[in-house]
Amino acid sequence: MPEDGEFIHYLTKWLASPTNEACPFGGAAPYSNAVVVQPNNTQNPIPASHFRTAHTPLHSQSDFIAAYASARRIAATVSESQNVDVFPYSKFYIFFDQYATIVSLAGTLLGSAIAIIFFLTSLLLGSLATGLVVTLTVIMIVVAVLGTMALSNVSLNAISLVNLVICVGIGVEFCAHIARAFQFPSKSLIAKAPTQLVGRMERGRDARAWAAMVNVGGSVFSGITVTKFLGVAVLAFTRSKIFEVYYFRVWLALVVWAALHALVFLPVGLSLVGGEGYMDSESEGSLEEDLNSRRYRALLPEEDYDSDDY
Repeated sequence: MPEDGEFIHYLTKWLASPTNEACPFGGAAPYSNAVVVQPNNTQNPIPASHFRTAHTPLHSQSDFIAAYASARRIAATVSESQNVDVFPYSKFYIFFDQYATIVSLAGTLLGSAIAIIFFLTSLLLGSLATGLVVTLTVIMIVVAVLGTMALSNVSLNAISLVNLVICVGIGVEFCAHIARAFQFPSKSLIAKAPTQLVGRMERGRDARAWAAMVNVGGSVFSGITVTKFLGVAVLAFTRSKIFEVYYFRVWLALVVWAALHALVFLPVGLSLVGGEGYMDSESEGSLEEDLNSRRYRALLPEEDYDSDDY
């Protein structure tokens, strides 16, 4: 049997031999592009090569994902046993490569976003407790959206992962206004709080939660929830399956769950474990006092106004 340089010499000739009737086993047709030969490289004359394998018939997305996972497992086994670098490649691997790391990537991205939210809300609101409640609310919103995705057959992939990261930011939008109104309450609204809240509140949490809902709760519902719901509802009439599955279902779940958590859970959580509030000496916190302080008195109704006079 030829060895070393002699083997490389005959291998080169065989790879150049056309596959025809005169030489049906010539290597030009099947292997001319499969082997890289460098005769002058005595240390590693064949630096790269590839060989073909076949999958069983694949019919569904789960079949393609399982096939790609099996190919990676076999390549890793060959690399470890033969001490060579082996990796699988196929055209459909390009589209399903994301599923190999999608779960860990989702955990990293969502975890990083949650950590940033906790840091910024605690810093800007001036309370670790309030920042923790807001962060917990956002986590519950994302978990609810994930559960809805599972029930509505929305798979976790690159598109849905991007939507989940955006859901984290929009969840903060639903919660930030109420949390800010809780931390910086209106003195006039606190004075109007029901006596049963004032009587049993701890450091004013119940009264401040009530004042926050009275002050901005309606704005969160009408200005954020309703407007986003109307915008998302348009996607229900799309003919594109990708928009209907990965956008309409996810965004509708986000609007519903974010509104429920922000308007129901968040005020209760703040009233129980929210941080200590701050009173702004220059602004009472409500729209009326804010307009008054900015000299927009013409926009405010006069106390002795009577419509019968006109």
